[in-house]
Amino acid sequence: MNKTELNVRMSLAATAFAVLIGGSAGFAHAQGPVWLSGPSVATLGAKASFSAGNLPPGAVLRILVQEGAAAAHQADVLVAPDGTLSYEVNPSIEGEHSVTLLDGSGQALATARLNVMR
Repeated sequence: MNKTELNVRMSLAATAFAVLIGGSAGFAHAQGPVWLSGPSVATLGAKASFSAGNLPPGAVLRILVQEGAAAAHQADVLVAPDGTLSYEVNPSIEGEHSVTLLDGSGQALATARLNVMR
């Protein structure tokens, strides 16, 4: 997937989420599509910090971390009053990981990739 496709998908996800929660409940404050960013490479055993923005303040969203072919981990995260959130990933295995931000219905809002090496 190229950058343009990713931006379009993230914009569509943000729009769908805004419709789902009802524009006045949160996305009235958003200044564009939902974004999720973090490092693309990490060292095994070292924490990797991710952040997201253009989210509805006060919402509880889910972070899903898929560690390669291993089990997925998830956590609910509260969006800050400024529409951002932060999350740390502590990978336990090498390989490609995905970090996905989900809305309350389980729909993906944004995904980032993390390649973990020794």
